[in-house]
This record gives sequence, structure tokens and C-alpha cells, in this order.
Amino acid sequence: MQFHRCAPLDLAHVAYTDLVPPYVYLHLYLGGRLDVDRLTDAVERAAAVVPESLCRFDARSVGFREAGFTGVDALAEQSELSVGPEWDLEAGPQVKLLVGHGSAEDCLVIGISHILADAAGLRQYARLVSDIYCGQRVTTVNHRAVEPCLAGRPVGPATMAERRNLGTTVPIPPVLPVPPAEAGRHCRTVTLPAPTVAALREVARARGATLNDVFLAAYARALARTLPAETVRIGCPADLRRDSSGGLSIANLSGLYKVTVTVNPDDGFADTVDVVNAEMTVLRAANRHLAGVSELLAACRRTPRAWVVRGLRRRAAPRPIAYSNLGVIPAGLRFGDCPVTGGFLTQAYRHAGEFQLGISTFNGETPTTTLSCAVTGPVAVADVREHVLREVAGECAAWAAADAHPFASGHPLG
Repeated sequence: MQFHRCAPLDLAHVAYTDLVPPYVYLHLYLGGRLDVDRLTDAVERAAAVVPESLCRFDARSVGFREAGFTGVDALAEQSELSVGPEWDLEAGPQVKLLVGHGSAEDCLVIGISHILADAAGLRQYARLVSDIYCGQRVTTVNHRAVEPCLAGRPVGPATMAERRNLGTTVPIPPVLPVPPAEAGRHCRTVTLPAPTVAALREVARARGATLNDVFLAAYARALARTLPAETVRIGCPADLRRDSSGGLSIANLSGLYKVTVTVNPDDGFADTVDVVNAEMTVLRAANRHLAGVSELLAACRRTPRAWVVRGLRRRAAPRPIAYSNLGVIPAGLRFGDCPVTGGFLTQAYRHAGEFQLGISTFNGETPTTTLSCAVTGPVAVADVREHVLREVAGECAAWAAADAHPFASGHPLG
């Protein structure tokens, strides 16, 4: 059976599988019925481009090993879909598709192993399967190497905030104990309409900030109230594909910004946006999102991958507070005569003592931006996460609608 070795950036997700479930999900709402047999065939044919997708993960050899899986092993049907699937990556394929049959229309959840690919890779995988389903002849090659993304991108020294907060985190206490019987999985979402996002983009540009700075600022303020804490340290993955020449890259190609945000009690929203923008400007200029990538590549050049995984396990655990811009679901995505009418991405179902906010945009006829959070725990824990999502959305909507020019006031904390 053929074996495909893990790429260097896969190893972080291998090392932390006991702390962060290694899955990423794309939820799609469809304007019709899927042909399940046709979808099964498309998944099988996609494996000719991404052979790892229908392999099992071999933890001992740290790679993907063929095990005779077909599209049938990767696809399931059920009447209702509320959460993404979790499955044994060592005993099954690296993708799982769930088709939900509603009264008149279907929906589809595509789950992918985070050991194999990140959110951008999942979006590309969905497009690949869609193209094959629609009868297109696909001859492209999948590129999983990270080195091209690093060319000409020197990494500068750690910022003062990074050095000051090295190795420290702000734990999120669970709202309630988590009895095993109540440890369910919940996916909560809140949407922002296109006019609100467009207004946010304009007011952010007027301050020299990005839309991502605005979302991150709103998240930091909501967390500061919830924890409570004046300083919040957030892990922010960054897609490295923007630094490369493009092409199909169903892989883990993400670096990590370690962002520190201090929210003083009297700060308005615009003040926090300025703080985030200033920190992100320094981090981007120094390519700090590549620091861990460079270290990992160096380790893989001189050390067997199994040893690298053990070394990663001995290091600090993934940050319990995380924020990810999961990107844009492209317009025109469809499955034959069945158009995609909406959708969002979300990440792993994190434990009750952690919080991970995901933001994704559906760029269809009716564009929407979705804030998502997937969590394992009792309903009360999921309710608190949803409350934070609503606070993030509320802060953003209020700032976009403010009358004061140039939207510099915002709401004080509290």
C-alpha cells in the first residue's frame, strides 16, 4: 500500500490531536437535491488529485497510508445536520461528507482532517469535488510544499508584546462542570449582512485599518468582558498562500500570529481597533506569522518526523483563545443543477475551557459573513459562546452605523 509522508506543517496537528480535535468543516446549503451516487464518484475521482484524502492516517509512521477506501467510505446520509462529523482518522479516510435531506432541499457538510489540510485547503477541496461532479476534466496537481511560501520573506525579531507574553495564556474557565452525559457538541453561528460588512470595510479603511483588524478588535473586547481580563492573547492563523504563486494546495499552509490586545475600561471601539491595527502592522512587517514555520522546517531537515512530533508535544499547548479568518466560499459553487445558496466554515469542536472564533464569508447572490464557534460541553457553555458571538456582531454593527465621523467614538467597555 502506498505511503504519503506528512508535510512539516501537518505535524503540529498530529502533535496536539489529544488537545484539539483535528478537523475543519464546510457547511453548505443547497438549492435542490444532490445525486449521492454522483457525489460519491466525484470524491473517488478527487483522490486521483489528492490521494491522501482516501488514506488512513498512520500515526506510527507519521503519514497517510492507502487502505482501500472508496467514496462510499467517505460519504453518509442523514435527515438532519446540526454539527460536523468526527471520525477516526487512523481507521478511516481523511475526508467525510454528510448529506442532509430536508423536506425540499439538501445540505452538505464536508469535513477534512486538519492533519491533511487547513480551511483554505478545504475550500479548494470542495471546489475540486464540485468541478468533478459537474463533469469537468481535472488534470491539476496538488502542491503541499511550504517552502515556496517562504521565499523572500525574512522573519524579523519578536515584538515587545510577544516577548513580554511568551508562554503565557489567559485560561477561560468553564461556565459549568462538564458531566460526561452533557458533553455534547454544538455549532453556534451569528451572521452579518453584506451592507454592514461593506460599511465596516469603509470605516476601517478610513482609519488605515483592515476589516480583519475590526473583527479582531470586537472579539478582544467581547472576551475582555467575558473572562474578565484587560489583556487578551489570541492565536491568529494566517494563510501563507497569499505569499505563493497560487495553484491547487490542499494542504496545511498556515502560519500563526500571536496577538496581544489590551482593552482599558474607558476604551471605545475605535481605540481598540487602533491598538489591534498597530500591533498587526508590526507583526506583518516582521513576518512574525512565519517564525514558527521556519523553526518547524529546520527541525524536519535534521530530525525524523516522529521525533519532531514528540518535541512539539513537550512545548506549550495551543492557545486556548483563537481567532481565524476562514476565508471566502467562492461564488458560483454548485453541484450540477444544484446551486449552493449559502454556507460557512468552522473549525474543531474545542473543549469547554477554550474559545475559538471563526469568520467566513459566502460570496453568493446574497453575501453573508458568518461568525462561528464549535464547542464540546453542556448547552450552557455553548450559550455563553453564542453570547460572545452576538457581542462581536453587535459591536461591529454599532460601529458601522455610528453617526460620528470618522466613526471614532464606539462604545466604552462595560
